[in-house]
Amino acid sequence: LCFEKFFPEWFDDWKSGTLNNIYTPEQASTWVWDTTWTGNIFNYRFTYEKGAYILHMLRWLVGDSAFFNGLKSYQQDQDLCYSFSKLLNFKLHMELASGTDLTEFFNQWYYGYGYPSYHLQWCQNAGNETKIYVTQSFSSLNNVAYYKMPIPVKFYGENKDTTVRFENIYNGQIFSTTLPFKIDSIVFDPELHLISFDNTIQQVPGFADASVSVFPNPSSDNLTVYFSADFIPDFISVFSIDGKEIFSSSISLEEKQTMLPITTDKLTAGVYLIKVKHGVATRTLRWIKL
Repeated sequence: LCFEKFFPEWFDDWKSGTLNNIYTPEQASTWVWDTTWTGNIFNYRFTYEKGAYILHMLRWLVGDSAFFNGLKSYQQDQDLCYSFSKLLNFKLHMELASGTDLTEFFNQWYYGYGYPSYHLQWCQNAGNETKIYVTQSFSSLNNVAYYKMPIPVKFYGENKDTTVRFENIYNGQIFSTTLPFKIDSIVFDPELHLISFDNTIQQVPGFADASVSVFPNPSSDNLTVYFSADFIPDFISVFSIDGKEIFSSSISLEEKQTMLPITTDKLTAGVYLIKVKHGVATRTLRWIKL
């Protein structure tokens, strides 16, 4: 807030620099479970820098008005004057100011450890309807099943731009929006509201079905089948374009797993059909091996 107020030209540098310091294979919770070791309490990376960025993300989540009203209420709480304060005290003030249950937010970011990487596929049809397919992968040290956060995506095209906020609550979620221009490119989280790293963006021809997609397509390497949380496949088959079955197998996936990697090194170049089943429901996808 100091940089934003007094040195706004440095605010973006502060955000990118802080994120770079948080980005490390060694991940830890901002919550200090062992208070007998001062190295944990005063850990600059996770207590101060990640802690500051958690507040920055909270501001993005609840909005400026609720965020600053909550801070003011917390600061003026007479029950906390000349006393100790805990996260639950701060959380209560922010919940009252925003009207939002923040339990999951703090469980993910304050008590949890690790970070997400966002992977976006997008397409736009002739009527300018745009679809965004969002999945997450996670740092090697991570104890959060899925990071539920609103995500900002900025669209560029025809010398215009606009930013849309999407409420991302599960892996494999597909969003749809109609824009008043043809898109040239998109940028994920342009103002650095989120703790996330190694994000990817790819334009695709389109999604054959709202619940299933393959990425990358076409590809000369392996591919991944992505599916929404309401369509967890239990059987998969791969066919050549002339209908010959190349591979088939039953599959068992965890409830929150919404992607299935497929090794394709033994397949020759050509067009293939990937059929996935969920009970009696079937989806067929066309994939090109380069």
